[in-house]
Amino acid sequence: MRSDRRSETAWRAVAAAGISLGAGAAVAPGPLSRLAGLPAGEMTGTAALGLRLFAVRSLVVGDAALTGSRQARRIVLPIQLLDEVVFFHTLATGSVPRRLALMAIATSGAAIAACLAASHLEQAEHEVSSGAVARQSPFSGERHTPHEDRL
Repeated sequence: MRSDRRSETAWRAVAAAGISLGAGAAVAPGPLSRLAGLPAGEMTGTAALGLRLFAVRSLVVGDAALTGSRQARRIVLPIQLLDEVVFFHTLATGSVPRRLALMAIATSGAAIAACLAASHLEQAEHEVSSGAVARQSPFSGERHTPHEDRL
């Protein structure tokens, strides 16, 4: 894989994960919640509505990010960070079962890590393409720019 395509692949993975989770929450909020730790029978109409609203947001932002919208990609990380705050609050207050809160924290944390990785790759690719980064070759002691590493 060429280095200038890694960030695009990473962003597509972030978007696909959001779309998948959003689709699951829209179509089957009860089973998805049970998978995350909500005991059977505890899914209320209000909770299902909340999950479906989350689903709409995830589907819209995920679709825009998947199709390459830079604006959508820029808002994924702040959204995930805000979700993480909410999930930690639910853990601290005990408003949802502990396992559910921990699963939400872990899922959102993975999304945050993926967003940071995609952003880092994108920044590195930009620096390489602009020739802004020069480094020393570990083999020859000569300085060169990373675009010289491409085949």
